[in-house]
Amino acid sequence: MAASSWLLGNQFAWFEQDGAHDGDDWQKHMIEKDVAETRTMRAADFDGDGDADLLGTGRRSHDVIWYENHQDGKSVVWEKHLVDDKSLCPAHGNPADMDGDGDMDIVMALGFYYRPGSGLRDASLQPDENQVVWYENNGKPGSGQWSKHVIGPRFDDAFEAVAGDLDGDGDVDVAATSWRNPGRVVWFENHGDPKGRWTRHMLKNNWRSANQVIIADLNGDGRPDIAACAEHGSYELRWWRNEGKNHVSDPATE
Repeated sequence: MAASSWLLGNQFAWFEQDGAHDGDDWQKHMIEKDVAETRTMRAADFDGDGDADLLGTGRRSHDVIWYENHQDGKSVVWEKHLVDDKSLCPAHGNPADMDGDGDMDIVMALGFYYRPGSGLRDASLQPDENQVVWYENNGKPGSGQWSKHVIGPRFDDAFEAVAGDLDGDGDVDVAATSWRNPGRVVWFENHGDPKGRWTRHMLKNNWRSANQVIIADLNGDGRPDIAACAEHGSYELRWWRNEGKNHVSDPATE
């Protein structure tokens, strides 16, 4: 497994199981240390070579990164590639084939810790720095030439984004959370061209400290639902039942 250590550790690492499956002997291998406020850590095959690469973000270092897996016998060496080092405060995102071309793209929330007028060095300060975006894999992900496409502009305190076909029309939609200002859960509808216009649908507004969001079929009806949680100020876990195209129900408020 691979993990990030957030602010106190500022590192990415992976843990090797010895094969005994007793849970006691995991060997830690450092991928990279001293990355300012590590956040995302997800596994996906970004270069199409059949092994698991890694996606990571450093919020304070303003880096979206993928680590290429090079296996040499029993050892693994990770080569670092920058996807984006120009956008401020990347928080949490996930791998997804956004354009259906067979390679793995990235959906990402940018701008987390939005504090306009504060002058804080480690915060986003402008509305346009808060976005839900996707990065297009051009088929040569190690080249550094990832194209950034905006899904949701001015999405204050964007925290996490995740992708899936929420309306059953065959293309990939996106669900996202914003932490505060004021805190919300939304889904963005893809109208067939992920580089074009997206429509934002509100699921929950004024939900303080909304953070993690996942897409999964929670009730076994064949449609993907949405689940999210909110920490300080809300302390809730909610799920939204998908009742079909253009209708999502919130059992927690019915």
